Amino acid sequence: MIGIVMQRFFVSAILLSVFFVAWKTYGFYKKWKISTHSTRKHLRGIFKTGKPVLLYFWTSDCAQCKPQERQIEKAITGLRQSGKTLEVQKYNAFEEQRLAKEMQVMTVPTTIILDSQGSVTAWNAGLTQAQKLVKQFEIIRM
Repeated sequence: MIGIVMQRFFVSAILLSVFFVAWKTYGFYKKWKISTHSTRKHLRGIFKTGKPVLLYFWTSDCAQCKPQERQIEKAITGLRQSGKTLEVQKYNAFEEQRLAKEMQVMTVPTTIILDSQGSVTAWNAGLTQAQKLVKQFEIIRM
């Protein structure tokens, strides 16, 4: 009986350790991706707005893209109520393959926030909630 309990304890500890390492690795990957774009890719030549912009990559056959658009609309509405504006530029990843490849978009939807200088400050793969987009936008506005 004690042997079974110990065995399950060790299996649980190993699974927890694997999950923790995977979570930390993903966090490191996201930070690396942002720093790679921020230090090497200034997109001033492509995006000449002079203000922060949200790039939104989507495709017509994407199941999560419609919910992502609703989340972006919520973020725009929330920011508008506080007197701020968020410019959104939508790109079909199939039609804009060169840009999608340059931005290393591997899944849709992907949202990328650029500061006024054209540097990437936030990079989100998959469905991203409106609150997170607003928080990422407000961090660069400070």
